[in-house]
Amino acid sequence: MLLGVCPVQAGVWWIDGHLEINEGDVYDGELFIIDHGSVDMFGGIVGKLETWDWSTGNIDGGEIDWLWTDDNTVVNIYGGTLDWLACFPDSMVYLYAYDTLYHPMGGLYDNPWLEGKYCNDDSPFSFTCYGDQVYPQLTIVPEPVVDAEIDIDPDTLNLASKGKYITCYIRLPEDYNVADIEPNSVVIENEPNDIYPELIWFEEQEQVAMAKFKRSDVQGILEPGEVELTVTGHLVDGTYFDGTDTIKVTDKGHKNN
Repeated sequence: MLLGVCPVQAGVWWIDGHLEINEGDVYDGELFIIDHGSVDMFGGIVGKLETWDWSTGNIDGGEIDWLWTDDNTVVNIYGGTLDWLACFPDSMVYLYAYDTLYHPMGGLYDNPWLEGKYCNDDSPFSFTCYGDQVYPQLTIVPEPVVDAEIDIDPDTLNLASKGKYITCYIRLPEDYNVADIEPNSVVIENEPNDIYPELIWFEEQEQVAMAKFKRSDVQGILEPGEVELTVTGHLVDGTYFDGTDTIKVTDKGHKNN
């Protein structure tokens, strides 16, 4: 593990492990996170940060001149200063923010411009985006995130089973209506390849949403033991919800489940 390389680093770096960037660290050049690598940034300065090859990033402070995401990477932005963002189709960027405004031609060189406030500390931000193609891959995650009650059936799942579906029951706090859930937003998290349900319907009287996931898709991400699955989605007004359930996974070589 690389923990904050001392200042000042100049040139180009290729990181295929884990890198933590803290206050006082300076990368005055290009920093590439590659080959399933990861970066956590809490401070410091980076000229250009690029994520490639299934890598991940968490940005919660510091200054980045240019953030470039591509090639099946996932980056979460919780805070910090960012001047330019280039987010390409094979990547996902989650921006934890609210009161966001999109200016189609508002940035430098007539590029789109996004501004708002970070959820964690209400600090304002604004950054220019590299072309309008970035927006399908950029998800704004507003506060609050609603705690959902998740119940996955069956409670014990046999990997040798040939059943067709598993069922997820979703209940929201009493101030919310399950009928307001955006059906296409519901997933079992498995970044970057989240699992979407084949069927979903709502029982308003009972206030429960029922999502059926293809059993083979879910079994493909499981190993025997106690496994926690996270289900997320959002309402039609953009409010996000998430919740977890723990199931027992077996591999007994029979078809009882």
